[in-house]
Amino acid sequence: MNNIALVFPGQGSQVVGMGTEFYHNFKMVKEIFAEADEKLKFKISKIILEGPEDKLKLTENTQPAILVVSYAIFSVLKKEFNFNFEFTKFFRRKTNIKIKYTNKGEPKVKNEL
Repeated sequence: MNNIALVFPGQGSQVVGMGTEFYHNFKMVKEIFAEADEKLKFKISKIILEGPEDKLKLTENTQPAILVVSYAIFSVLKKEFNFNFEFTKFFRRKTNIKIKYTNKGEPKVKNEL
C-alpha cells in the first residue's frame, strides 16, 4: 500500500501570489476564492494574489489566506487528479471540525467530538 502525506504550510510561509497558477488554471479554485471573499466579507483573494505584502502578513489575513490556498490546492488534487485520501475522510468524520466566521470575519474553529 502506498501512503501519501500532504503537509500544509503555516504562518510565516505566506507570499503574495501564492496559489496564482492554480487560480488561473482551475475554475474550482476561483470559486473557492470567491466563496472565501463572500464569507469573510472582504477580498482575501485580492490580498492573496496581489498583496500588499504588509497586509498579507497580518495574522487576521495570513491565517485565512493560507487556509484558502491550501484547501484550494487540496481540492484540485482530489478532483482533477483523482487522489484518493481515505484518511482525510476518516479524519474529517472522526474530528468533525467546523470552521465558522464571526461577524468580523474572524475564523472560529470548533471541534465537535
